[in-house]
Amino acid sequence: MVVVPSQISHVIACMPLNNEELCIVGPESMLIYSRKLGVWRKCGRMPQLHINGAAGRIHQTIAVCGGCCVYDDEEGEPSPPTANVDKYDLVRNEWKQADDAPIQCESMAFTVWENSLVIAGGYTDVDLDSLSDQVYVYNQDSWKCIRSISPSQTLALFTLERCLFAYRGDDRFSRYVEDTDRWENADHQFSSGSDKTRDLGKILIIAIEAALIGDIQSGNNRDPQRWNRRLRKR
Repeated sequence: MVVVPSQISHVIACMPLNNEELCIVGPESMLIYSRKLGVWRKCGRMPQLHINGAAGRIHQTIAVCGGCCVYDDEEGEPSPPTANVDKYDLVRNEWKQADDAPIQCESMAFTVWENSLVIAGGYTDVDLDSLSDQVYVYNQDSWKCIRSISPSQTLALFTLERCLFAYRGDDRFSRYVEDTDRWENADHQFSSGSDKTRDLGKILIIAIEAALIGDIQSGNNRDPQRWNRRLRKR
């Protein structure tokens, strides 16, 4: 078992870089684990804080965007979501601040699709009351807005066989059709057909829903301190 060092307060994303290295992205820093050496390498502090942000690998860059800047201000209230973007160059081993994202949000769903970071949904206000329906694709330094999707607290994104999918809770799946820029119902792909397909659908639902309530999450990260505050308001 690999134990994440205490420098990471909570995990935004976990991704393999190659067969020998594993990357863990936190809200303030990033670590790379070498399976061969059995050691962690710290990649320095990010230029900006990304509590409940999104992260993914785009070619030789790790992009981190959105989230909050601080847990609590002097009056005990969290900061509003940001549009901050930071990028880590895996070749030069250095961080740099990038242009802002087109939306300020936190706790969004995200995944990597076709060497691009896709973010969807998320909260756009400090009280975690307003859910976004926007979907953006980030590739290097450019953002593209694609067809929006129905807001959902349980929204998660994932890729399968080079296709982009969204899970919206209650066993509901959608697939993005790039040629027509629309989302189509994909429930049948995971609930009907062969036993293998149905089993895959069940596995995906279990994995996604476990991620939504857990700490280490690859598709929809929520910092426990921030998320528990929202639950107390309900």
